[in-house]
Amino acid sequence: MLMAYWHSALRLAIRPGAIALGFLALSLSVDLLIWPHYMLSDTTYMALAMLTVWLAIVVIQRTCRSQGLANERYKSVAPLVLGMPFLCLLLIISRPSSPPLILALLLSPCLVWLSGYLRTTKRLLITILTGGLFLAFSYASLATKALHTEPQALSAAWSLITDHLREGGVIHHRPETYQQPPGSLMEVFVLYLRRLLAFFTPYAQGFSLAHLVVKGTQATLIVIGIILCLYSFRAYTPMQKAATLFLIMVVLGPAFYHSAVLIDYDWRYRAPVIAPMILLATLGYSTMLTPNHQDGV
Repeated sequence: MLMAYWHSALRLAIRPGAIALGFLALSLSVDLLIWPHYMLSDTTYMALAMLTVWLAIVVIQRTCRSQGLANERYKSVAPLVLGMPFLCLLLIISRPSSPPLILALLLSPCLVWLSGYLRTTKRLLITILTGGLFLAFSYASLATKALHTEPQALSAAWSLITDHLREGGVIHHRPETYQQPPGSLMEVFVLYLRRLLAFFTPYAQGFSLAHLVVKGTQATLIVIGIILCLYSFRAYTPMQKAATLFLIMVVLGPAFYHSAVLIDYDWRYRAPVIAPMILLATLGYSTMLTPNHQDGV
């Protein structure tokens, strides 16, 4: 996972100081320190997630070359695209919640074209906000209908979703986060947005002071870096813009997915997106370390 982070950062021309800051943020990651010693599939999935990021960035880089958007020798994208189904299969075997990552990977060859339309921070943020609200409202509509359907008529997946909704659950098995069970469409919509925020929260009742300091420091580094990344979006090369779009999909896709189903007690499903978030943040810090950088708002 660390090697995939490093090589992805090098391909994105991230400056050494920013890469080193990313390694510091990774070393502070409680999420990445909790799960490996349990010897569960989570560790494999974290590695596969970053391997997905690396492969997508290579595909994006070669797509830019083939379109004459990079001053480097052309290399065919075809061999990498042919390897995508194998990686998708590994993701599915490792975790049933992998569809968001698979979708992002399959769309990666198109992101250079899409980034040509999302040229500024304003357009990018409007697109993210509009798309996010659409997904949240669509989920709320389907979930509200399922809540008013006879339980025996629901599939196993929808039974799990509705049971958690009837509890008013935000974070699974953390009763302090629960709220009044929703009944209307707007109540389900608000609960879903609460879950989406909870997916990224660095705080939980019962965390020690040391735990909070470590997670707070890491979260601060990530948030500042991502803000810088979005602020400088317009100044990026086509490859960096496309990679930024991909990383946003990799981070937000699982967040939207798990907010719709279940956020685990110890945020184990968030762990695979920590390294992609840090890579996104280091791109922002790298821009600030580049002489004569231009903002992109």
